[in-house]
Amino acid sequence: MKINRSNFEANIRVLKKTRLLNKKMSGEDLNFKNNSFDIVLSFDVFEHILNINKHFKEAKRVLKSNGHYLLQIPTKCFKKHKQYHCFLHSYWKLKKRFKKNGFNVKFYGIPVVNNFFKKKIKKQFGMLELIMPKILNPDYFPYFLKTNFYLVGERV
Repeated sequence: MKINRSNFEANIRVLKKTRLLNKKMSGEDLNFKNNSFDIVLSFDVFEHILNINKHFKEAKRVLKSNGHYLLQIPTKCFKKHKQYHCFLHSYWKLKKRFKKNGFNVKFYGIPVVNNFFKKKIKKQFGMLELIMPKILNPDYFPYFLKTNFYLVGERV
């Protein structure tokens, strides 16, 4: 991938003006003041954090009262990916972990059957792509069988 240096530098200048510059830091030691944010986001990150309980303490610390922790995480269903992840959670384990760390949690069903999904199925299974989503549509699986969890934890 070729990066246009002048566009990159222009974007950095804009980000600095809006104070949205990304900061690199550990999820176990967030370099922000207490009660700084209404929302903490984590998409495909949570499962890579070594000390999740320490991370929860940090997320809770930087969230304002009644703040929300929004995340997406692959489920334990994909054990073949265990080598790349520190933790993969089941539905029940994740609920328990959030509660233990002072968060009420709610799971959300996000549809995954879209054109991209159908193309992947067609590539893997050919013409079965036409009937697979009708027979085994992951959008209709119960939460504990989903491939990814989408959830919101509310700080209590």
